[in-house]
Amino acid sequence: MQYGITFSHRQAQYLGLDPKQAFQECLNLGFSYIRLCVYWNEVEQQQGTYDFTVIEELLHQCEKYGQNVVLVLGMKAPRWPEFYIPSWAAQDPHSPATQTAVLTFLQHAVSHFATFSCISHWQVENEPLDPSGEHEWTVPTSLLDREVDLVRQHDSRPVLLTAWGNTLSKRQLLPVLAENADVVGIDVYYQQYADTWRGERYIGPDDSTTRMTALLDEAEKEVWITELQAEPWEKDEAGYLASTPKSCSPDLLRQFVQRASQLPVSTILFWGVEYWLWKAQQGDSCYLEAWAEFQRPPSESA
Repeated sequence: MQYGITFSHRQAQYLGLDPKQAFQECLNLGFSYIRLCVYWNEVEQQQGTYDFTVIEELLHQCEKYGQNVVLVLGMKAPRWPEFYIPSWAAQDPHSPATQTAVLTFLQHAVSHFATFSCISHWQVENEPLDPSGEHEWTVPTSLLDREVDLVRQHDSRPVLLTAWGNTLSKRQLLPVLAENADVVGIDVYYQQYADTWRGERYIGPDDSTTRMTALLDEAEKEVWITELQAEPWEKDEAGYLASTPKSCSPDLLRQFVQRASQLPVSTILFWGVEYWLWKAQQGDSCYLEAWAEFQRPPSESA
C-alpha cells in the first residue's frame, strides 16, 4: 500500500499555520504522494491574468525532494466552499461563458505546470459529479469530458477522477468516471457527523466492504482512496477544534486504515494532515505518531 496526503494551503492558513512551514513538515513525513490544489479564484483573480506563484513554490520544493504530486485543476477543488469560480465569472458551472473560461484556465495551467517532473497525475475537478457546496452544484458531464480531453491533448501523464465514496451504490458514478479516467479515486469517511431523520449521529459508507469491493472491481481501473478521513467531521467548528472529538482520533484512524486496506485500492491519501500539524502545534503529536507507526515494517509495529 502506498500512502499520501492532500495539502491545502488554504486550510493551513485557516488553522493559523504558516503554509510554507507546514508544507516543509509534510515533505519530511515521507509520503508517496502529496495532492496539491490549484484554486482557480486565487490564480486568475483578473480574467486572463494568471498568478501560479503559490503552487509553483510548493512544486519547486517537491522537485528538490523527489516528491510525487497529484495536481488538482478545474473549478472544483478540495475544501469548502468546493467551487472556486473567480468573482468576474458567472457563479454557475452550467454557464457557457464560465465553462469556456475554465477550459482556458485549464489549458494555461497544464501548459504552465507541465515542466514540473514531480507531477505524476493530473486530477481534473474534485468529486465533479457529486452535488457540493452551498448550492449543491455539480460539474456537467459534458464539461468534464472536454476538460479531460484538453488535459490529454497537452500532456500524457495519467488523469485521476474522483467521487464521493460513501454512497457508491446509490450514485453509480464509478462507471461514468472510469470511461475517461486512468485512475479512479473515492473519498471515504467512516465517522461523519450527520443530522438525519433518526437524529444526530455519526455515519459511514452506505455499502459494506464486500459491496464496495465489487463496485470497485467493476470499474476495471486502478483505484485509490483519494480522501480517507484522518481528521474530525463534526457538527461545527467548535466540535472540529475540540480536544477529543468523537469522529476521529488516532485509534479510530488505525481502524479506518484497517478497513480501507481491505478494499482493492493501491493508494490511500489521508485527509486532514493540516489538522495533524495544528494538533502538534497545540502540543499533541498523536496523529504524527500514528503515521510513524504506519511507516514501520510489520515486525516493528507488532
